[in-house]
Amino acid sequence: MERQPHAVPFVTATDLTEHAERLLDPACVYLSVENYLILNLDPDGTSIEFRRIVIDAGARGIGQPVIRHMESFCRSELGASRVWLDVYHDNERARHVYEKLGFSRFREQNFGGRLLIYYQKRL
Repeated sequence: MERQPHAVPFVTATDLTEHAERLLDPACVYLSVENYLILNLDPDGTSIEFRRIVIDAGARGIGQPVIRHMESFCRSELGASRVWLDVYHDNERARHVYEKLGFSRFREQNFGGRLLIYYQKRL
């Protein structure tokens, strides 16, 4: 899914070997809801890095409900009080969704010649 044309500009693809290793890491949680999300548990025990969401076919209106469900899962199942993420500046659709769902910017960084914007949300 990471290599589908609509995802390629916005997702740094991970090879299968790295995915297999990460699946064995108890601090990394993969969720699959017809598509998939990757969550990393921060060492502080209260924050979750919302590492990736890949929707199989974009613009179907399922991204926002999936993110809301992920937030609920992080709060109830993982005991998190904060979710954070980064998104490329030119991924306007994702930035719009995150802002609409209450995520706020807290940092910016240049990554490989592209601007990454960091967002967070208190749960």
